[in-house]
Amino acid sequence: MAAQSRLDAHIPKPTVLILRYRRYGLRLLFRALVSAATILLLYLIYTKDSESIVARSAETYKPWTGRWVSSVGVPPSKEALQDLSMTEKQCLATFPGLTKELESAKSLGNFRYAKLPEDTIGLIQGRIKDNRLYLLAKGVDTEEPGRFMAALNQLNRAILTSPTKLPNILFSFTTNDNPRDDSWSYSREPHNGIWLMPHFSFWAWRQPYLGSFPDVWRKINKIEASYETDSANSTIEASLSSSSSATNSPWSRKINKAVWRGTTRFNPQWNRQLRPSLLKAAENKPWADVRKIDSKTSDYPDTNKTLSIEEFCNYKIIIYTEGVTYSGRLNYHQLCRSVMVMPPPVYMQHITHLIRPVFSTRLLHNNAESQPYRANRFQTQKQLGVLPTGNDTWPHSYPPHLANTVFVKPDWSDLEETVEYLLANPELAERIAQNQRSDLVEKGFFSPAAETCYWRALIKTWSEVAVFEEDEINGDFDEEEKTDLAGEGMDEEQKEEVEGWKMGLSWEVFSVVGGFPDWYKDATIRTTRRKRRKLTE
Repeated sequence: MAAQSRLDAHIPKPTVLILRYRRYGLRLLFRALVSAATILLLYLIYTKDSESIVARSAETYKPWTGRWVSSVGVPPSKEALQDLSMTEKQCLATFPGLTKELESAKSLGNFRYAKLPEDTIGLIQGRIKDNRLYLLAKGVDTEEPGRFMAALNQLNRAILTSPTKLPNILFSFTTNDNPRDDSWSYSREPHNGIWLMPHFSFWAWRQPYLGSFPDVWRKINKIEASYETDSANSTIEASLSSSSSATNSPWSRKINKAVWRGTTRFNPQWNRQLRPSLLKAAENKPWADVRKIDSKTSDYPDTNKTLSIEEFCNYKIIIYTEGVTYSGRLNYHQLCRSVMVMPPPVYMQHITHLIRPVFSTRLLHNNAESQPYRANRFQTQKQLGVLPTGNDTWPHSYPPHLANTVFVKPDWSDLEETVEYLLANPELAERIAQNQRSDLVEKGFFSPAAETCYWRALIKTWSEVAVFEEDEINGDFDEEEKTDLAGEGMDEEQKEEVEGWKMGLSWEVFSVVGGFPDWYKDATIRTTRRKRRKLTE
């Protein structure tokens, strides 16, 4: 220290002060950096989820593969995709973008929720309280009962496996093609108040040729794996014979056609000729395996023309058409490593937004684009034609090597040119097909874990904007209602039997009975009459 003082004595005093302050400042900076690094390390340790390996939401473009990959670089593990008890944070990290539809619905703002009459057509009404599911009413419905029972099974599974307490809510949903605003449904048109829920097919479809979604997924995985095996064997044989193996990819072994099956009876209101026009565009074309199914019942269609849902994956290209609204086959087709070709969907389902389309006009005439572009109104109208979606639902056409779906015009006027282009450019077509398989299947968006994550996010987000009456949300059974029911012929013993009817019928009883028992129906009928009588007084 004395030596330092003697050294400082030979330096002008202002300079000494500057040097001392500089040294002091460097020490402070070093300490600040150490503190910041420590805080960052503690934060990373604290926020790290140890229960599963998850893919982060950030994605990086890898030019040497032409694909966007997660920052972790690996898809969720098989174990993670079967984990039904993920926390909210784990769900968001494992399945980035899963809840986009819920965020859009929430952005429309608060709304007042009111229980509707029990006989409202097509409506299932219920409540969730203390992590239990109750049913309040089932309206008259023309849809098969398997659909709403599947939906309730899905919902109950998500509730029972929740690692935390879920909000208490009232809810209503429909399984038909005519949903009500501020309710849950399988699809929606643009710009309305429908809240999307996972399709019932994620649980099961009662048709014998479909069954449960996991079973179909397993069959499709087996088909896709068989192409990988055949391709590997062919590559070995080709190398031994010194011949080229360029055409021995899994893709090359699929049927070199575009496939579609369906009835022409179901078409959206905005395009009554959607399916008939497809048949006309594909008639007698060498690239097409497009056939109309004439069936008296949906359970046992014409077996000479039908394909099992997994057999569609044997084709290089699958054509998708909407029905009156959506078509339930979309989720199944997206499991395949095949190119999906379709007009831009008008009716959105809960993960339809994960589609990354390349417009046929961009694919055929300007495929050198390397980044997504914002389509202006002229470009969108030129591609999409007259569509209810306008310019908002599908504003981007992605570069072909980043796309996972191909959009054609709703009148199918460019279908032939598009299919022929894809078949003539197998490497690009295979890239699009693989992108679909990677984006939706390998990243787990069809998995049970993703489904339960979505259901719980639906419950939570719904609770943040739906405004409930206090007595309705609590399920209270007040004295006036008890007296009124007794006045209509219900004695004290019967009142005790239906005590808590306003809470609803527990899912356990509903599922065993297969609906509402007679005593519950009697109680709700009496109450409905009372409410209507009061309205007319």
